[in-house]
Amino acid sequence: MTEEIARLTITDLICPARIGVHDHEKKTPQRARITVELHVQDRSAEADALEKVVCYDEIAQKIRALALEKHHHLVETLARRIADLCLEDARIFSARVRVEKPDTMPDAAAVGAEIEKRRGAR
Repeated sequence: MTEEIARLTITDLICPARIGVHDHEKKTPQRARITVELHVQDRSAEADALEKVVCYDEIAQKIRALALEKHHHLVETLARRIADLCLEDARIFSARVRVEKPDTMPDAAAVGAEIEKRRGAR
């Protein structure tokens, strides 16, 4: 029997986030652009059924809630928390997360960080 691996992506999810170290960033949420790439055990070939796959809409809803849940000083911290949230689903064995702040520097498209976490890795 072969095992299928699927790559699930959510690209450039724009949502408000409580993030940053500057006073003005602590006062009000700002836009964050979040990209998530998940490697999952793919069961979709068994049946064309939502309950067999990781639902990207549920992941996006959880990311939106997490971004506003509490203030994060660093984009790296938010990225790690999002990766941990994704890895709570046992079907997901790796998560690559990029968090960017598109409104921080007027002469740059965005600033941000990307991390990757794998199940069982330290």
